[in-house]
This record gives sequence, structure tokens and C-alpha cells, in this order.
Amino acid sequence: MIHVPLITPFAEDGSVATAALEELAHEVLADGAGGLVALGTTGEPAGLADEERAEVAAVVGRVCREHGARFTVGVSASGTERAAAALAALETLPVLPDAALVTVPPFTRPGEAGVVAHFRALAAAGPVPLLVYHVPRRTGQPLSAAALRELAALPGIAGVKYAVDVIDAQTVELLGDLPAGFEVLAGDDVLAPALFALGAHGGILASAHLATAQWVRLAARGDGPGGDGTGSGESAGRAATGGAPVPGPGAPRGIPALGHAAPTGGSALGRAAGHAASGGVPGPGHAASAGGSALGRAAGHAASGRGPVLRHAAPGADPALGHAAPDGAVALGHRLSALAAALFREPNPAVIKAVLHAQGRIPTPDVRLPLLPAGREAFEDALGALDGLAGLAGLDGPAASGPARVRLVT
Repeated sequence: MIHVPLITPFAEDGSVATAALEELAHEVLADGAGGLVALGTTGEPAGLADEERAEVAAVVGRVCREHGARFTVGVSASGTERAAAALAALETLPVLPDAALVTVPPFTRPGEAGVVAHFRALAAAGPVPLLVYHVPRRTGQPLSAAALRELAALPGIAGVKYAVDVIDAQTVELLGDLPAGFEVLAGDDVLAPALFALGAHGGILASAHLATAQWVRLAARGDGPGGDGTGSGESAGRAATGGAPVPGPGAPRGIPALGHAAPTGGSALGRAAGHAASGGVPGPGHAASAGGSALGRAAGHAASGRGPVLRHAAPGADPALGHAAPDGAVALGHRLSALAAALFREPNPAVIKAVLHAQGRIPTPDVRLPLLPAGREAFEDALGALDGLAGLAGLDGPAASGPARVRLVT
């Protein structure tokens, strides 16, 4: 499932443009997104007044209920008591969220045991299931796969937004044997195609404001619980029902089932990669024969600009090792990763807002201090990445809304 962490659009007078926010929410859900996140980092919650945050959450919640989509609200606080108070306040919203996206305590660096204790207290007191937002570049607190498994075992913890900037042994260990009922959502847009191949259930992706349908199709083609490598899964189900989410049997604990296949302990590729990373067998050839998709074989390429990654041989290498020339899914993964890199070239969400404004979808490209508007070069790079997606053939199928929306309307 793809969740879009919505920007907060601003009007010419600097106020929150609620009508534009509502329309944007309708658009991305119509293009196949399975859920929306209000007041995530992309929504600039730190720059909003209390009444503005409540207004944003009310609008997004209402649209989610109209579409039958999952509604998540972001919560961040360094202290456990303050985070618990923010969670309790969710019950005052007109629409109670399906989940809260809760950041690992930033700045305090309490250690793994402290993080587990923090989330144990929040899960016990909170009114909704929790998604752990693991983003160590912002929080300063790394978490091992073992710590994430400990969090997964807590009642009330439904999953993790996984945004660690690299694919390393800890990533492979986690995704190679997914905890039952625990949803792993890609949170680093550039690496998302590779994480789909390793078994991630989907993603919370700011770049899915643009090319939403392509992100949904790519996630559905992955090897993880949200896709079967054939293009089925959430996006196919939504298309068959005119855009409505399809209930599934394997939703994360406590969160309504919206188009999820049952977790199977990680993808075939992820399980094989876990064996290889730990020095066991089977190795790469097994990963291919047991269900590693072409997208999985290209995981290294999709992530190649961002630190330690999985690598594969050049196209045309020995088929016995599970390598083949890139197919449409691989090409799409490359282009979406390039789009994400362009959109994050400057602090998020400045470039995304610039593009949405150029498309006529929001009234201004404005952000609030300390963020600054996107520079011309970054904006033009993002337009170039969108042009590359618009010309990509092979996975568009009958759904034309996504490719149509990547073109400028100016």
C-alpha cells in the first residue's frame, strides 16, 4: 500500500489552503493511494498553529472516510509524557485516525531499551495503533533489526516507517523474516523500489504526490506481502472496484485491512537475501528461482546513489545467478528513484510544492520558515525527472490518470 504524507498548501495570504488540501487528497486517492498521512514531516506541522493542525487533520480524515482509505496522523515529541498527550488529543478530532505515525524520540537518544520503553508506554495509553517512524538521520537514534522486532512484539505497535538511508545487513535481516502482523513501510523514497523488492509492504512516500499511480503499480509488483510480482495486489484491486480499497486478511494489528495480502514471513527474495547475508545458504541463485522478481534483481541499481546497497551484475550476466536484463518494472523503479532524488535535492517539501504549484494543483509554492522555497535548478531537475516518467512505456496499462498528472498544465 502506498500512503501519501500530504503537504500543507498555503494561500496567497499565508493561511492554510484547505480547499486545495482537500482536492489534493481526493486526487492522490483516486490515483490509487491506499492511505493518507496528515501532519507528517512533509506537512510542516512544526510551522503550523494548533488550530491549523486540527484543521488539516479534520480535512484529511474526512476525505479518507469518503474513500474508505487509511487515515494516519503524525505525532512527534522528545518526551514520553508529551507524546502521550498528543496521542490522547487525537480522540478530539472529528475523525479518529486509524493509526498514528510516531517518531522515535528525537535529540534525546535514549538508546534502544529507552525507545522500546517509550513505545511500550505510548501503545498502552494511546487510542489508536502506532506506526514507529524510524528516521535516524533526524532523531540521532539508530535501531537494530533486533530492536525493531522487540517493538513489533508490543501490543498496539502495528508497523514501522523505515527511513534509514541505506540497505544494509540490518535491513535484510528485518525484511528477510517479517514479524507477523507488523507492517514495514519504505520511508526513504529513493530506496523504496529496492525495499519493495526485499519484501516491504508499501511505503509512506512524499514523492507519491506526483506519479501516484506509478508508485502504486510498482509496489504491487514487488515480492512483498503487498504484491505478488505479477502486478496484482492493492492497485489492481482498487482498479477493479473503481478506486475503492479492497479489504484484505493480513492488515497490521489493529489497523483496518485495506488491500493487504497476508504476511508470509517476508518475500522469497528477502528470505534468500537474509540467508546470504548471514553466511548461510541458499544464495543469489535461490533468490531468483524462489520468486525474486526482475525488480528485485535491480534493487542495487534503484538505490545505487545512497550508501551501502545490494548490488547485481550487469544486465545479461549469467542467468544461473538470477540476473537478467531490466524489464518494465525495473525501468519504472529506476525512474521513480530518480524522481525522488530530484524532489529531495532541497529540504522537503519545497521542491514538491514548486512542482504541484506549476501543475496548478496548489495556489502557491510557499513553505514556512525555517524552510525556504525551492531554487530554480532543483525545480527544473524535478520537471526533467517527471518528463522521463511520462515517456516511460510498459507499466501504464489502462490507468492513465497517473501519467497524465505528471505533465505540467502551465
